Amino acid sequence: MTPTERREWLESRRAGIGSSDAPNLLGIGFRTAADVYREKIDPPDERMPSAGVLRRGIDLEPIIAQRYEEAVYGVELAKPLPVIAHPERPWQLASLDRVRDDGKPVELKSTAGFGDQWGPAGTDQIPDGYQVQVQHQMGVTGAEVCDVAALDVIAWEFRVYRVPFNPEFFEFISEMEAKFWTDHVLAKRPPGAEWGEQFADDARSLTVKGKKIELPEEAAALIAQRQELKAVRDEADAAYKQLGSEIEVMLGDAEEGTAAGTWKVKRIHVAGGHVEYDREPHSRLDIRPIRRK
Repeated sequence: MTPTERREWLESRRAGIGSSDAPNLLGIGFRTAADVYREKIDPPDERMPSAGVLRRGIDLEPIIAQRYEEAVYGVELAKPLPVIAHPERPWQLASLDRVRDDGKPVELKSTAGFGDQWGPAGTDQIPDGYQVQVQHQMGVTGAEVCDVAALDVIAWEFRVYRVPFNPEFFEFISEMEAKFWTDHVLAKRPPGAEWGEQFADDARSLTVKGKKIELPEEAAALIAQRQELKAVRDEADAAYKQLGSEIEVMLGDAEEGTAAGTWKVKRIHVAGGHVEYDREPHSRLDIRPIRRK
């Protein structure tokens, strides 16, 4: 994206509510409704982000698009119009990452690991904020399904998810956006800190399909215990990595060593990928007991 294209794109975003705004307005995004309000009222910042998650996503888009075309054989992707407006609500906008040659939208996402909110490849289980984004986009463009192509920048794992359109969810999103646009942006009245909180629970509920139940009271104790074990696991993982770093320092420039005649420590070299954004060449330790003959 050239500076001129970015300036025009940022300016067009001020004319309405886009898909990346929606999760923030619902209280389940990375930013707040107040941030969205300021973007619509203040002149746009035309500078390209120099670092961070946003810049990573922009830089990786061509790579993820290529991986999608390789994974979904016979499908080609194209860049759509920069901004598309809803036919009945001109302030409701969508900016798609790519469009397949059959018209289906494709969102390109990068993530630092597939956490609990990501389901298996091929399902529609994606993080709540992304779910809001794609429902907004499908509602604006009239699409019945949207593919989400996601690349884990740590393990370099690639997955494709297919999300169907949920009319009930889009209606909920549209009502919230209309209220924000009318009561705050057009009225030039900043939203309070509580704006997103009033919608967050309902939004998360709408991302869940199928039967919903109230778990028995003892489930709360099990959940609390599970959270405690997760904290212990995370602490142990951090300590595990720290000990590995200390052992690697002791190894120095050697490729292999032994400890007390019991353990063998070997440095394993991992070559970097051929793609520009792939991981750099690195090494890891292989530590195992010495076998007695």
